[in-house]
Amino acid sequence: MTDYYSIESKEIEFQEATFRLFLVRDCEVYKGHFPKHAIAPGACNIEMIRQCASVALGKEVRFLHIKQCKFLLPLEPSVHEELDLCLAWTETMINAVMSWKGQVAIKLKVNM
Repeated sequence: MTDYYSIESKEIEFQEATFRLFLVRDCEVYKGHFPKHAIAPGACNIEMIRQCASVALGKEVRFLHIKQCKFLLPLEPSVHEELDLCLAWTETMINAVMSWKGQVAIKLKVNM
C-alpha cells in the first residue's frame, strides 16, 4: 500500500506517536471505490493505521482483534487529503484516532 498514502511527518515518544499523512489522489484503489466519487476504503484505512503503528513501535504489528472501530467521516482523497493520526499503546492494545482539520474521522481500538 505504498501508493495509497505518504507520511509527511512523525513524532514518536514513549507509547505515543503522531503522524501527518497524505492520501495519494492518483492511487488505483480509488478508481474502483467509487468511480467519480472516490472514498477511502475502510479496510485500507485500517491497514494504514497498522503500518503507522509498525513504524511507531519499530516492529511489525499485527492486529489480532478489533475491539472498537468507528468511521465518523467518509474520507475523500480530493477533499480530505491531509490527515493527522494519533496513536497510544500498551503491551497489548493500540488506540488510534485519525482526524482531518480537528474533525475525528476514525476511532480504532485493537488488540495486538
